[in-house]
Amino acid sequence: MTRVFPAIAAHRLVGQGAWQWSHPIWPLLPPALRPAVDDGTTLEMLATHASGLPRLPDSWFARIDATDARYASTTANDVVAAYASGEGRTPWRKAKVDYSNLGFGLLGLLLER
Repeated sequence: MTRVFPAIAAHRLVGQGAWQWSHPIWPLLPPALRPAVDDGTTLEMLATHASGLPRLPDSWFARIDATDARYASTTANDVVAAYASGEGRTPWRKAKVDYSNLGFGLLGLLLER
């Protein structure tokens, strides 16, 4: 899914009052896959690449297929688990804007719920 679609969908939900950019993502995650502690990541941080999440977790590179369908084997649980693990993450208070496929994938999954 291209990043434009989740961004537009999130913007619409904010405009309708269903979401707020400042809303933390922690309560929106499946309880079994949440990190132990709410780290303060917000929807806005995901949408603006300011969450401190890496482009992709390093552990994914060993299993990503080199074809155009490189994310075909990646599941929703993989995305949430990668976020929860904190792998490769810069603490968000110190993070600069840094492009993150993982962050936008997570935003897309939250939109599905």
